[in-house]
Amino acid sequence: ANGAASVFDSKGGQHGTPIVSNAPGTVTNAAPGKVGGSFDFGNIVSVPTSPAISLGTSNLSIDAWVASTQPQLVIGIVDKLDIAAKKGYAFYVEHGSRNLKFVAGDGSALTTYTSSGVVAAVTTLTWHHVAVTVDRASKVGTFYIDGAPAGAFMLATAPSVDISSSSALILGG
Repeated sequence: ANGAASVFDSKGGQHGTPIVSNAPGTVTNAAPGKVGGSFDFGNIVSVPTSPAISLGTSNLSIDAWVASTQPQLVIGIVDKLDIAAKKGYAFYVEHGSRNLKFVAGDGSALTTYTSSGVVAAVTTLTWHHVAVTVDRASKVGTFYIDGAPAGAFMLATAPSVDISSSSALILGG
């Protein structure tokens, strides 16, 4: 497909709402994607909170195909942080350094982890596959860029601590 204009969850029914210029609306700038259609994430998609998308104490893997022509400070991938409550998680590419960042909050603090590798040429509209995985039992997280490990970290949060937040799940940004 040459772009996506709808936000449907094919598995759990947690459909999202496209937010265009911070106002709910129809995505008008869908773009060709790496796998099927994609959104031009100068916009975001907001998915209401639900137990179906709460991580709790589960392991996690977040991955995305990213490409950008914009000089924004952050290329948002996933954000489910409640800053005030210091709970939740986020995954993004920091534009200037091109490092991957993962933020996790356990209710007492938000901790940011940074990849040792960088996403090459993120501003040339070259697609890159980025990912972060976290094994809660071992507390080990690993970043990946284009399939290769790009750094590991030890999660500060105890495996038994719930990192769910009541915030909506934001895709893009």
